[in-house]
Amino acid sequence: MDPIIQYDASKQSLFSKVTALVTLFLVTGSFYVLFFVGMVSIYYALKLQLWAFCVLVTFGILSYYPNQILWQDFIDCYIWRTWCEYFSFKVINKAAGKFDGKKSYMFAEFPHGVFPLGFILSATIVQKIFPGLRVEGATASVLFRIPILRQLSLWFGSRPATTKNIHKLIDQGSVGLLPGGIAEVGKNENRRRTENKRTREQE
Repeated sequence: MDPIIQYDASKQSLFSKVTALVTLFLVTGSFYVLFFVGMVSIYYALKLQLWAFCVLVTFGILSYYPNQILWQDFIDCYIWRTWCEYFSFKVINKAAGKFDGKKSYMFAEFPHGVFPLGFILSATIVQKIFPGLRVEGATASVLFRIPILRQLSLWFGSRPATTKNIHKLIDQGSVGLLPGGIAEVGKNENRRRTENKRTREQE
């Protein structure tokens, strides 16, 4: 079956490739950068440096605000297109014409990987494949307490992956999730994907 959306890295412009590499580094490395800045700020805050207190207060505020969910203009940003081109991202829809915008669906994606790039890239093409279908994601709750990662998660349309939130998302529309969760990050042996199956307790 031919893909309905396909990007080709061999045709990617130099500007697009540089943009993809720089932003990939910034996003995937944001946790380490934030950790380093946080540790440095704590060190200087103990020395009563005003700027360090300001950084820590800003981190605290960004851990709770803003709360905008599913920012379509952000999802349609040129940066994510460069990522799709860089990875030669393609979509094959085997259920074409079978989706009803008035019904609710659960989209399962796997494997999780060290960084869930597939989850991000798929969010950028939802409206191109399923016009009018609102799909929000369910991701690890810890991400919503980390500045920058919290904002990215919310703007891509994700909420903490709790049982309550998943039921709420299904009632309101459709939901996308990574069933293996964080526990699936390192599950890969001899190029064979090992799915992590576990039962989650009610939260």
